[in-house]
Amino acid sequence: MKWHVYLAVIAALLFLMLYSVTNYHGHYPSLDTFYNEPEKYAGAIAENCGMMVDETSDGFILRAGVNKILVKYNQTSLRYPVLGTVCVLGAYNDGFIDAEAVRLNDFIFVKYFISFLAFLYVVFVFFREWKITKKGFRLR
Repeated sequence: MKWHVYLAVIAALLFLMLYSVTNYHGHYPSLDTFYNEPEKYAGAIAENCGMMVDETSDGFILRAGVNKILVKYNQTSLRYPVLGTVCVLGAYNDGFIDAEAVRLNDFIFVKYFISFLAFLYVVFVFFREWKITKKGFRLR
């Protein structure tokens, strides 16, 4: 392929990234943005995923990154996810999330590990058939 095709593809990708950053404001605010500007995001509906740290009488503590927040959820039969995470859809309030829906992602870390093994296998098969040279790839 010619260099101008590569340049056009890179320019198109940069344009799409710039468009996404400047014109798309429909994203869910993260816990970082909520903690930085709580009055701006009070009552905003958002989805956050993380680890369930501890159960409380009226919900549980969610850890997303370095932040922890209380999630109030009125369903009594909530369990810890098995080797996975929990995703919460709810409204930000004064220091807590009032959850509308909670989704448990069981075995998500096992799925990541299996995907990593599959990636290693694909790389192994690729480099068994192809050799890297200064001019690119060539068959072995």
